[in-house]
Amino acid sequence: REYDFAASTQWNAGWREASGNSQNLSVVARPFRDLRSLNAQVARGSGIRRFLAEAVSGLSLTYNKADNFVAEGPAADLFLNPLPNQTGTTVDKGVWLNLFDGKLSLRYVHYVTKQLNLRNGDVSTLAQRIMRMDGLVANDRQSLMRHAKNWLGYADGETPPDDIMAAALQMPLEQFSGLKELVATNTYAAVNDLTARGDEVEINLNPNRYWTISASLTKNESINTAAGSAVDDYYAARVPIWTTIEDPRFTRTTYTPVDIKSTPVDESAVGPIALTGDYSNLPVGPTGHLLYWHIVGSEFRTLVNYDSSQSPEERFLANVDSPMSVFRALVGRPRPQIRKYSAKFNTRYNLAGISDNKYLKNLSIGGSVRWIDKASIGFYGLGYDPAKDLTLPANKILELDTNRPIYSPAETFVDLFVSYKTKLFNDKVQAKFQLNVKNAFESGGSLQATKAFLDGRAATYRIIDPRQFIISASFDL
Repeated sequence: REYDFAASTQWNAGWREASGNSQNLSVVARPFRDLRSLNAQVARGSGIRRFLAEAVSGLSLTYNKADNFVAEGPAADLFLNPLPNQTGTTVDKGVWLNLFDGKLSLRYVHYVTKQLNLRNGDVSTLAQRIMRMDGLVANDRQSLMRHAKNWLGYADGETPPDDIMAAALQMPLEQFSGLKELVATNTYAAVNDLTARGDEVEINLNPNRYWTISASLTKNESINTAAGSAVDDYYAARVPIWTTIEDPRFTRTTYTPVDIKSTPVDESAVGPIALTGDYSNLPVGPTGHLLYWHIVGSEFRTLVNYDSSQSPEERFLANVDSPMSVFRALVGRPRPQIRKYSAKFNTRYNLAGISDNKYLKNLSIGGSVRWIDKASIGFYGLGYDPAKDLTLPANKILELDTNRPIYSPAETFVDLFVSYKTKLFNDKVQAKFQLNVKNAFESGGSLQATKAFLDGRAATYRIIDPRQFIISASFDL
């Protein structure tokens, strides 16, 4: 029988089409290339007039524009709205000069890249962190779901029905069930827009056929230009609930165990148990029970596994609110963690330029110097002063000052190489052997800070790698 093409070209339910347009436009203009007067001056002129004529006749103007899209898999935001594909546009404009019969070339490029609906930016990290407060992503000691399950009579590891859990979290059932599925399939995200812009100057010089030199200087900025509203909307919806929900197991003076439904013993039969600590400072709700948001301490850790040193509020301020404040403050501003400037210098010399020795003339030596600018590894706390004693409650700092970045220093790297070309097997095989020394002057083992506390002290480090020796060989038959 005939093959059923109609059936094979249909998508099953649940699939979606990810499509978009990609266009590229490139223009190179050499407006003065064939002007007779300039060509005559280049051919027969001398001095500054010949130099200027060659510069003008060798001038190239470049323009490139590229549109693109990334076909992303299905994903949704924190309110279950489907997320679009990532799209982008890059525009660069440049000037190119060729001088001294092609021995020297100068190139300048200015570029702007705009990326829309990025899913892997900082705001997606914030989406994950804010869902951790509810317990949708992880089972932290401060998560609301962890404790709500217990006061509903479910043991750790048990899963209440969605309608019961959603009601306890005071979250719409559809949103709760949808977020659980998104977390299980790792298809939740938040999107933001990013603009990168920069300038690059590149020089290539060939003094003779044995010697090549190149250098470049780059300026680069990366700017979060916008962020989807889902994370802010989730924040606005959940904070009033987190801050007012009561833990029915606790008053300021008593703990009432809850009967765990899956056990034969009635754990609540012992009735209220007097707390040994003084918790008169902990806020309570309208029914006189402690607000979940502020519960912390070793006694609560022992009884129901709250954290002994960090309340849900303190975790929220440190892990969610503070980085969200930084993200919001940096929207529209260059990101200080992106190194603004970098420079490179490379050179290579073939010793045939100074020797006819049959061994030396096959040797080439060279190296490079790379420099990168400072980069932010954190921010000072808002109002931080070295004279303040941060162990005092009155001096506690919960916000970061985005106008006071903490920087890691600029870095310089030196690489060296030597290569040797020869022929093997009666000149039938051309071989090249090369030794590279990467980061030649780095002995290694020292530490470099990669993240800083709000008082400027290093929080995390990386071990700096020592110089590396790399030997390679290639053969051309």
